[in-house]
Amino acid sequence: MKKVRVCPECGVPKQVAKENRWQDNGSILTFEFELELGEEIMPVILEAQKDRAKSILQREELASEPDVRLFLAERGLGELAGYDLGERRLEAKVENAYPHLMVVGLLHGMFEILTGREGKSSYVMEEDESLTVTVEAA
Repeated sequence: MKKVRVCPECGVPKQVAKENRWQDNGSILTFEFELELGEEIMPVILEAQKDRAKSILQREELASEPDVRLFLAERGLGELAGYDLGERRLEAKVENAYPHLMVVGLLHGMFEILTGREGKSSYVMEEDESLTVTVEAA
């Protein structure tokens, strides 16, 4: 087996660090995807995660706030600290959300499953590193 050289600070393989760009929040944005697709990768990741959530999750799995909290926690995606779902809007606060784009996309998909409405999502990474996600009916 070939030994992979890693960064002594963070443990990321050096090849990954060389081919990608570090974001201010410590995440990595892949240059190769941006170059190949001719657009930023973030909207693509969000859409893919939303679609994945809609293809694998059932409404019954997400029936209540505790269900969503358990879903995120069991997968190591973060701790649900706030959750408000209405007919036309979802607002959720997730502490220690990682990877944050995956969490945003999953919550967007959950909104569409639970409301039956198409949505538009936005998110803010707070100074305390919690993630606030808002999904509104389109």
